[in-house]
Amino acid sequence: PRLTYTRCESLETSLRECAEEECQAGLSLAVVGDHCVYLINLDRKEIFVLAGSPTEYGYRDAKRGRQARFSSLKGIVCVRDRLFVADHWNNAIRSINLDTTQVDTVIDFQPCGPIALTVSNSGSVYVVDSEKI
Repeated sequence: PRLTYTRCESLETSLRECAEEECQAGLSLAVVGDHCVYLINLDRKEIFVLAGSPTEYGYRDAKRGRQARFSSLKGIVCVRDRLFVADHWNNAIRSINLDTTQVDTVIDFQPCGPIALTVSNSGSVYVVDSEKI
């Protein structure tokens, strides 16, 4: 499915509700920064913090994405209505629900943090850490 984005007045408004309001907004790109995930609308030249904070790091799951905290995000993949991110310094794979922006920890890695993710044609998610796949 196409991931569309519009500027919302409140984070409580889900991304899907925003997309329904502006179905012509075009495709968006999800990218990771050091401590947050951004959505970028190429057509409108807009950027939106989906989850985390550009200025604060930490380890916190949250019902609203901007209340969550990450530390050194290294990779990102999209599977249906979820983004999965490699949260390197927290040694975890985190999930971001695109409908609600809720952030949950999916897998804790020990001792090495994940550095990349990929998805196979069958939908399996593979994770690379500093030692092995």
